[in-house]
Amino acid sequence: MASVRLKGITHRYQRTEVLRDITLDIEDGELMVIVGPSGCGKSTLLRIIAGLERPSGGDVEIDGVRVNDVEPAQRGVAMVFQNFALYPHMTAAENMGFALRNLGTSARETDARVRETARLLQLEPLLDRLPGQMSGGQRQRVAIGRALVRNPRIFLFDEPLSSLDAQLRIEMRAEIARLHQRFGSTMVYVTHDQVEAMTLADRIAILNAGKLEQVGAPLDLYRSPRNLFVARFLGAPRMNLLEGELASASAAGAEVRVRGGPVLRVAAIADRLAANARVTLGIRPEHLRPGPSAGDLEGQVSVVERLGDRTLVHLDLDIGAEVLCEDRGESPIRVGERVHVHAPAGAFHLFDESGIALPRIVAA
Repeated sequence: MASVRLKGITHRYQRTEVLRDITLDIEDGELMVIVGPSGCGKSTLLRIIAGLERPSGGDVEIDGVRVNDVEPAQRGVAMVFQNFALYPHMTAAENMGFALRNLGTSARETDARVRETARLLQLEPLLDRLPGQMSGGQRQRVAIGRALVRNPRIFLFDEPLSSLDAQLRIEMRAEIARLHQRFGSTMVYVTHDQVEAMTLADRIAILNAGKLEQVGAPLDLYRSPRNLFVARFLGAPRMNLLEGELASASAAGAEVRVRGGPVLRVAAIADRLAANARVTLGIRPEHLRPGPSAGDLEGQVSVVERLGDRTLVHLDLDIGAEVLCEDRGESPIRVGERVHVHAPAGAFHLFDESGIALPRIVAA
C-alpha cells in the first residue's frame, strides 16, 4: 500500500491544456474514484500516476518520494485497462503470470501466485482457456488478476467496466469493492459512470475540462455540491434546476421568485446577494413529491417511468420548465394528468449567477 500526492499537475498536448493545476492527496489504502465527462483529462491523470506520461508541470509523489523521472515498472503500480489488453494467444494463467516472468520470478513462485490469485477471483476452472474462450466478465477478472499477482502498492483502474453489459458491470463492481475490502490496497479508479463512483469510492474527485471541481465522500458531494457543474453531474437522475431571482434574503433563509412562477422559500443563506439577483434553484427528484392537492408547482405529466420500487414522473410545469419528480412504489399517476408537486424549503440548493453554491441552512 502507498499514498499518492499530486502537486500542481498540469499537462499539455502541443497548445492544448488538458490538466490544469491538479492538487490531490490519495491516502494509503484509500479507494479514490476520479470521475468526469469524456475528455475531461481523467485517464491522462491516471497515466501520469502510472508513469506512462510525464506531466508538463507539477510533481507526482508516492509515499513522499517524487517519482516524475521513475520508470513505470519501478513505481510499484499495476494498471487494469478498459479493453482488458490480454494476449489472445496466451491462456489465462499465462496472461496473469506474464509480468512476473518478465521480472525474472521463478516458475514455481509465478505458478503459486497465479493459482492463489485465481482462487481469490474464482478463475481456477479457466486458467487453461484462451481469452477468446471466455466471457467479458471472465476476461476482466483475468485482467484484474494479472494486476493482483504483482502485489503492487497501487492499483490503477482505467474505466475497466465500460465495455461490459449492465448486469456484468454490477457484478464486477461488487467484485472490485470486495477486493478493496479484502486487501486494503490503495486504488485509483477512473470512470465516467457516476453510479460506479458513488458505490465504490471512499472519496470522489470530480474533473471538468482538466480542472478539479470538488473532492469528498460520495454522500457529501451529493448533498453539498460546490457548484452547478457538480450538482448537474452527480446524481441519477440528475438534479432539477430552475432559474429565478432573489426576492428576499436573511440569515434565516431566502425567498426566490421562480421565472414565470411563484415565490419559493429556500433554506439557504443568500444575504450577500442584492435584491433581484439572478439565481438558480436546484432540487433532487426524490425531494419533489407529486400529489393531487395544491403544492408549490403545478404541471402536466409527459412521461412516467415505472421502476417497481419507485416511479419517475416527468412534469411539464405551467411556468414553461420541465422537472423530474419521484413517487414511491407503483404510483397511480398517468401521462396527461395534472399534478402538483411539493418542494420543502430544506431540500433546495441555491446557486448564484456564477454557479457557486450558497450555504444551506441545516436543521439542528
